[in-house]
Amino acid sequence: MASSEQLPALRTWSSAPASLGPTGEYCSPADIRGMVRPKSPVPSFVPEQPFPFECLPRELRNKVYRELLILNFPMMLIHSRPSWPDLHDPGWKLYPEILRTSKKFHQEASEVLYGENSFYVHYDTPLEDFDNSFWKSHICPEMELGHSIGANAKLIKRVLVYTNMQHMILRRHETLATFAKMGIDLNKLVLWAIKFPDADTLELNAGENRDWLKKVEATKLAKKVIWFPSAETPWAEDTWLVVSKIVL
Repeated sequence: MASSEQLPALRTWSSAPASLGPTGEYCSPADIRGMVRPKSPVPSFVPEQPFPFECLPRELRNKVYRELLILNFPMMLIHSRPSWPDLHDPGWKLYPEILRTSKKFHQEASEVLYGENSFYVHYDTPLEDFDNSFWKSHICPEMELGHSIGANAKLIKRVLVYTNMQHMILRRHETLATFAKMGIDLNKLVLWAIKFPDADTLELNAGENRDWLKKVEATKLAKKVIWFPSAETPWAEDTWLVVSKIVL
């Protein structure tokens, strides 16, 4: 066994040595931290100019418009502004600010907003009735689009109608005239469908209007257009009458 004089001297640290330095001596953790090159701060990205949105192809701009302006349920036409007073879910929101950015974007985005959403109308409720305090107090602020529906009504392509009137008989010329007052031409729509309050009234109208309306199940409509959430609007299920020229 070697004597104590032959043993190398031991060097001690307050903590375990971390590594060997260039001269073969132990380096403390503090020494090692001092040798590590500090990371350069990552500069935050600040574009010098706004993103050239107008340079995107129209197809891509339309995708952006759809993300901002398409809802998961029909908007209700209330007098001069589309809204939905019956349901309130803050998660379902429009972002119409894109309409104010330029005339070009306003025109393009309006074609998506009005042309691809579905719009819901109470057929037997006079438009002036929607001006009363009840309807004003129930309008969801995030759904308001301002008083622009009149100028853009011609862009609407999908209209869903509900009536509470039992045993009423729908007349084609009266219906055309009613929606013409809103600026909506039924002959240019992709979809016009009406729901009656009971099966008897529906069958009555299906017979009286067989020359221009046909029966279509709600499940079929829901696959083709933006439809009602069934949990909140069970009355929107079952059978609707649809303008017969529309192929579904």
